[in-house]
This record gives sequence, C-alpha cells and structure tokens, in this order.
Amino acid sequence: MSLTSVVIPTYNGWDFTEQLLAQLVPLPDAALDVVVVDDKSELDLSGKVARRFPHVRFVTRSVNGGFARAVNEGVAATRGEVLAVLNNDLIVSAAQLRVLVDLARADHDLVVSPRLAYPDGRPAKVAHRFPTATRDARDMFVPTRVLRRVAAGRGPSSEEQGLVPTDWVTGACLVFHRSVWERVGPLDVDYRMYSEEVDWQRRARAVGVRSAVAEAVTVVHDESQGAAASHEAQLRRLGQVWRSRVRYHELHSAPRELRRLRALSKVALTQVPLLRVAALAPRLRSVAEYERARVDVIRRALVQR
Repeated sequence: MSLTSVVIPTYNGWDFTEQLLAQLVPLPDAALDVVVVDDKSELDLSGKVARRFPHVRFVTRSVNGGFARAVNEGVAATRGEVLAVLNNDLIVSAAQLRVLVDLARADHDLVVSPRLAYPDGRPAKVAHRFPTATRDARDMFVPTRVLRRVAAGRGPSSEEQGLVPTDWVTGACLVFHRSVWERVGPLDVDYRMYSEEVDWQRRARAVGVRSAVAEAVTVVHDESQGAAASHEAQLRRLGQVWRSRVRYHELHSAPRELRRLRALSKVALTQVPLLRVAALAPRLRSVAEYERARVDVIRRALVQR
C-alpha cells in the first residue's frame, strides 16, 4: 500500500492539534506518515505529541518563521506518494481524508480541497479566482465588505458532487501528488503569512496543475482562535494580509495593477470623515474606529512595499 504523508504546521493551539491527530492516528487500513511541525510555539508541544501519539513525527523549528517555512520543512521530512497539508484546527475524519487522497493519487495534475464549513454549519468560502486589483480593492470599502460577507454566508450554489474547478482553493486542507510539489517547488517564504497558497497555486497552474473542490467532502474548519482576537491583533494580521497581497501583485500582475490599488487606497480615504462622524454615536464608536484603522493599515501596507 502506498504511503500518504500528512503535514500539520502548528503554533501553540495544542487542543486543536490533539483533536486532529486523534482523528487521524492510528488509521488501521491506511499507510499514513504524519509530521507535526512546531513553528517555535510558546508551549512545549514535543512531549505532548510523543506521549499521546508516539507514531507521529515531530519537527521543531528553532525560530518562528511563518506558515510557508513550516510547511516546507514538513514536506522535506516526508516520503509519501500523496501529500496532505492540513491546518491544525480542522475536524476531518479518516474516511474524508481517504477520499481526497484517492483523488490526488489518481490525478497527478490536481490540487484538491474539500468544502469547508464553520463549526455552526455555515459554509466557508473555499473556491476563489486569482486576485486582481479590483477584487482586492473591495476589501478597502465598508459597503463592499459588508456585501461580500453576506454573499459568502449564502454558500456555494452548486449541487455537484464531483470536482468543481477553480483558480485556487483555501489552504486549510490541500491534498496533491508528490510530483506536483516537485514540479511547482516549495511555498514562497517571503509570504510570512497569507497569500502563499495563492502564489503556489498560481505557479502550479503555469505547469499544468489545476485546483478543484471535492464537493462530496465537507470538513469543519474551526477558526475560533482568529475570530476571538482583539482589534489590535486583527489589525496586525490585516497588515500581513495586505503586505502579502502587494507581493503577489509584484510577482504575478502587470505594474498597472499595483498602481490601481494604490490609487484606490487614496479613494478609500474619503470614507474617513464619514467614519469619524459615525464614531460620535456611542453604539457605532467601536466599529467606526476599527474601520477607520483598517483603511489606514491598508494604505500603509501599500506605501511600504
């Protein structure tokens, strides 16, 4: 039986990691090679993994280097024919993973993801089009952000149970044949966090590899750690998101795309006076101040690159 390697990058979050490993280890009817990569957690996770899951291999990074470095080191430590890169906050059964692995084993030009759902059952967006300045700019304006959130909550309309092609899939659960990794290369470590999977799938498309969603498989993605973050932490993450978006456009877009983004960021500043007025209302103050800070974070990210 051919070997499947699972790479799980983690930073703290032991409860999530333990839950995921408990679902995957052991799998009596599958040859599974599981590697947990600890990106310099504040907690000592190696002992916890060794005691609870002695067959899981554990890689400890000496410095915190971000998602891409953790994944690259994890893949380098594996030997399986099929690779599955999983966020540690997934709830995925052995049977679900097996469906995805079988798809990747049968098609060496495929990166496949399951459908994703939040713990309360709401669908999460998985299939995406490659970024453009216009699409990214929608995140700068309050009305378009609200409309996008409403649309995302409706979930996909497709009733298909096969593979649904798309430009790129969310990187929470990526399954593919090892030959894909060998052709595309590792994740770009200059994306410290966010957009690295977009860049990787863009490069994959250039060598004939396509991305798709397996509609028959739905996996729960518990993003509660990020959702519970303070406004300050959310703004720091937003800065990382936009610095990564700028890098993506520098590598994959025409120069006019970045010029358009920077021009639109100046237009977005026109929201600031209205947000200041909104902040005068006690019930709106917190939201208005946060939205005003978002505009400033995005503008600075675009200027810094």
